[in-house]
Amino acid sequence: MSDNNPQQDNDTTESIGKLTILTNIFTDPNLGMAQVRASYSILFPLMMVSLLSAAMMLYYYSVLDFKWFIDYMVQISAGDLSKAEQDTTRAAMSMMSQNTMGIVSVVTGQDRTLLNF
Repeated sequence: MSDNNPQQDNDTTESIGKLTILTNIFTDPNLGMAQVRASYSILFPLMMVSLLSAAMMLYYYSVLDFKWFIDYMVQISAGDLSKAEQDTTRAAMSMMSQNTMGIVSVVTGQDRTLLNF
């Protein structure tokens, strides 16, 4: 048998577990992605990245000091707004709960505050 035997390659890819592939994605990305291509469609890593990103956003908003966050967002976006307009913006942002803000961030995928840190 030669080293390029397709039968032998199929035996090794079938014995690779999901946890091994996931570990290899972080420790040896080239090997991990080759194993994913051989064993799974591209949906596996895409779903893993999406789920981990969503979990991190939800966690971030669950431990966030929401009052500080609203003040920070008003300060960043205030520009030339007057004090009354800043208070109006702050009141509008306060209408959304902390959990709702996290869910909106997950759904839209646009969380600018994490990019600023």
